[in-house]
Amino acid sequence: MPAPRKFWKALKCPICGERAVFYVTMDAVKDAKQYPVPFEVIHEDHKFTIFLDSGLLISRIEEPKEVPPPAPKKKTKSKKTK
Repeated sequence: MPAPRKFWKALKCPICGERAVFYVTMDAVKDAKQYPVPFEVIHEDHKFTIFLDSGLLISRIEEPKEVPPPAPKKKTKSKKTK
């Protein structure tokens, strides 16, 4: 069985503004019950979601919702031992 054909996509990353290049195959949409289908794009150290139609065209780009930073850790006093 031949390997699935890859299609490259490029777009401006909605998070950092740099060019994001990635590949998708028809496997991303083959079992879809409805369109557009969400597809997660990992770009450098962040990710966002695009939505693909049945022909692998990008119909929408969704930025991730802001995640609040983690709460600062409480400092505990260490006891000095002699």
